[in-house]
Amino acid sequence: MTELQDYDQPEERPYAFVDEENFQFFIGLVIFINIFVLWGETDAPHLFIWIILDNVFLVIFVVEILLRLARHKCSGFFGSEDKWWAYLDTAVVALGIFDLWITPLCLAEFDSGVGGNSTMLRSLRLMRLLRMLRVFKMFSQLMTFVNALGSMVGMFVWIFSVLFMFQLCCAIVLTHLVGHAEALGGRGFLESHHPEHLDDVRNYFKDVGSSMFTLFRLTTTDNWLDIAGPLIAIDPWWRVFFVLFIAFSSWTMISVLTAVASDKMLAATTDRKESELRQQEQRHLLFMDFLGESFKKADQDGNELLDREEFALLIKNSDVQAKMQKHGINLSEAEFIKAWEMLDIDESGELTIDEFVTGLSYLQERLTTKHVVNVDYSLKRATKRCEGYMDRINTSMEQVVKQNEEILGRLSKKERSHEQGQLSLWLWQQWALKNEFNTYLHEKLPELSMNPTPAGAVQ
Repeated sequence: MTELQDYDQPEERPYAFVDEENFQFFIGLVIFINIFVLWGETDAPHLFIWIILDNVFLVIFVVEILLRLARHKCSGFFGSEDKWWAYLDTAVVALGIFDLWITPLCLAEFDSGVGGNSTMLRSLRLMRLLRMLRVFKMFSQLMTFVNALGSMVGMFVWIFSVLFMFQLCCAIVLTHLVGHAEALGGRGFLESHHPEHLDDVRNYFKDVGSSMFTLFRLTTTDNWLDIAGPLIAIDPWWRVFFVLFIAFSSWTMISVLTAVASDKMLAATTDRKESELRQQEQRHLLFMDFLGESFKKADQDGNELLDREEFALLIKNSDVQAKMQKHGINLSEAEFIKAWEMLDIDESGELTIDEFVTGLSYLQERLTTKHVVNVDYSLKRATKRCEGYMDRINTSMEQVVKQNEEILGRLSKKERSHEQGQLSLWLWQQWALKNEFNTYLHEKLPELSMNPTPAGAVQ
């Protein structure tokens, strides 16, 4: 069952602790201790403590198998992708039961309660060492190492094939030239001129198999001078052969092996990191789906908004708290309320589904480069929007200033027109007074006599 299906079901499946890391770590620790007990049992087989410890370990392994069967059922346990590991675990436990519980009942040959010394019983005890293979499956780092070794096999086969063919050709040549003394003037020549080196040369190169083993020792540079010394004493030109052979076989080919191993290990480590990132991203997406479903369930009024009361009811749900703690959000109710205030950016008292899901998903993640870049680009976007707002405000201010200048210009024109009208009226009044229309003016236009002298008029 996937994690997404687990989100849809609030109840936990029974025996879920079997798949947890703490339980796997405990079983791995038991396996390690069992190996050390086998060590002590090998050196001091007559101590009674070993049979007690063996039975304790076997009970633990039997209980673990039963718990895994109860957790995954037979079809899930033996039909999963790791079915071969399940077969191996079951076979090792079955062999232990046969060794410790069934064999003593069927065979009479055992001493001091420790078990018989027959070859079959010793072989059964040694089969317990297969439990160490489970450790590689339990810990991802060890499994990565094993996968890297598996990926090296193909390249190693080709490299060892080249090295084997090269050494085989050299072994055939050396057997003819040195072991049979054809290049040294015959065996009589070697016996007469260099009798002190005859046994060494004969032992090292008497046949192709011996020559191959001698060349392998040269490849490992293990006491290579003991091999090269007798030949160099016979003929100094053999120095060239040994230099070239060690340079190719020991330095070049071993360096190629080291380079291939390093490259495969780096590739395996990189793949593991990428796989962990993909799994983490997948878990994050599943958690966001869970938050979306929780939001819809908590939105009681169906307005697609989550108010403070609905949020408070949501965080009090034990299933929701368990899921959040599982994904690294270990906050109290008070801290959740503070998180609510942080997520309610617009202070509207309500959260949209995007604000709710995005905000809580950020609480689940650790600070990474992605978050720093996200904040950086958010600041850049906010800065860009502010710059756009300021540009629009500046444009509006320029328009307002321009309109103000136009209004002032029109008012100034009206003021000048008004002054010109006042001046014209005053001039007409002066002209009327000079032409003896005073009586008419005082009767019909009394207000004209009360007007002040307009600006610009000449007395």
